[in-house]
Amino acid sequence: MIALVSIASEFRKVEDIVYPPLGLLYVGGALKKAGFQVKIYHIFSKEIDRTAAEISKTGADWVGFSVFTGLPCQRAAEMSRKLKALSPSMPVVWGGVHPSIAPAQCLGESYIDYIVVGEGEATVVELAAALREGRPVEEIKSVGFKRDGKPVVNERRPLIADLDECRMDWSLVDAGRYLRPDGAGRLGMIYVSSRGCPYNCGFCYNKKFHGGRWRAHSVDFVINDIKNLKERYGINLVTFSDDEVFVKAERTFEILEKLKLIGVECDWMEMRFEHVTPENLRRLSALRVRSIFLGWESGNDRILKLINKRFDTKFILEKCRILREFPEFTVDASGIIGFPTQTWEEILENVDFAVKIAEILPSVNFNMGTYVPYPGTELYELAVKEGFVPPDSTEDWGKYDIISGEFALTWLPWATIRHRNVMYLIDKYARYLDKAHYLDQKKDSFLQALVKKILYHSALWRMKHHFFMFPLDSRLEQWWTRRLIARRLYGSRAGKNPKSNYGE
Repeated sequence: MIALVSIASEFRKVEDIVYPPLGLLYVGGALKKAGFQVKIYHIFSKEIDRTAAEISKTGADWVGFSVFTGLPCQRAAEMSRKLKALSPSMPVVWGGVHPSIAPAQCLGESYIDYIVVGEGEATVVELAAALREGRPVEEIKSVGFKRDGKPVVNERRPLIADLDECRMDWSLVDAGRYLRPDGAGRLGMIYVSSRGCPYNCGFCYNKKFHGGRWRAHSVDFVINDIKNLKERYGINLVTFSDDEVFVKAERTFEILEKLKLIGVECDWMEMRFEHVTPENLRRLSALRVRSIFLGWESGNDRILKLINKRFDTKFILEKCRILREFPEFTVDASGIIGFPTQTWEEILENVDFAVKIAEILPSVNFNMGTYVPYPGTELYELAVKEGFVPPDSTEDWGKYDIISGEFALTWLPWATIRHRNVMYLIDKYARYLDKAHYLDQKKDSFLQALVKKILYHSALWRMKHHFFMFPLDSRLEQWWTRRLIARRLYGSRAGKNPKSNYGE
């Protein structure tokens, strides 16, 4: 048996769902198709000890981890160490983004035996066969291993030419765990119809991982696959988790129109500002798409040029004014602060720009996370030049967690601990600027409505005046959210003591 592990992020807000381990569904499907027995363990961090013990008892042939840069490195390292302590001879294999962009460092760890670089479907099948038969792995493309204690990474495998050869196997997990009711009687599921992105933003791992290319499943494959999911799980809603689903607009519209014919709609997709046109929005609206994700990234033109976004702030505001004519859409607007060479004044320009967007779009959901230098990206070398010292160990990449924002900003020589803490609060308060959400109180209790109203107006005032001291309102929100999540996960009793029931 082959054990595949993904350690899920803890919930941040009540609406969060457990995000499915999409990469492992593809990889596990390829292994299963090749005749291997596979079990996927998709767990929270508090389940690491129990799961390591369980896998050790099964005597698995090997254990594979899907690992992204940041906190997942720390958690996967913790569990890998525990597995090695329990079953020293059981090979541990890491795949996913982080071992693909930092292969040598991963192979330098005692708790990692092999890595898979890039797409894993073909590679893991060859690796699994070699490990089962006791053959050497030197000839397997995209595999990394150790020779005399030193890391060796084989020649990289070409990208999969025909994605239709790959399919997510939902039978490997409890699919019901990932189904999402939308409150309007519809049941949704997350789906991937393409891989990669051709736009090469300077901070993104995509160019290193996908070679700056975009590839897609055929329209017929997508429709038939989702039709099967509908018949099996009763879904009538999909959320496209593609990095950029709108690269070929007509393909996207063909998929949406054919899905509508089988009784399935799309509620969310990611697109770029270039695709925000009245015609596209009218067509999306007619197809009942109601939420889109847009990366505006910065309110400063110098930074936008630095990160290769290929548009400026004037363009962003023009597109926001077009979106204002379509109030049926909710917009998830993503910004980033703390890029190398960015000044504090330019970060505050991001704050002001977020307020401008919020004034144009009442239904906007911001995030404004702090930049993390991902190895292999264009901005990584600039970050190093500006003072960033990469972690000495794979496990220490866990300190660079975009959610907690607690890492030192060594690539910004002027940044103090206070600056770092304020940047974390900027992200928190930006998330409260969703006027439509925070002031829509039809389904709220009196206390819920009061908390939401306080958060919205407080955040708007703080953002306008650049005042982030004494964040009592943010702490109120954290307490309230933790309480609601605990109730959702564990029932009414959990709300009395949420700390003992939620997270760490």
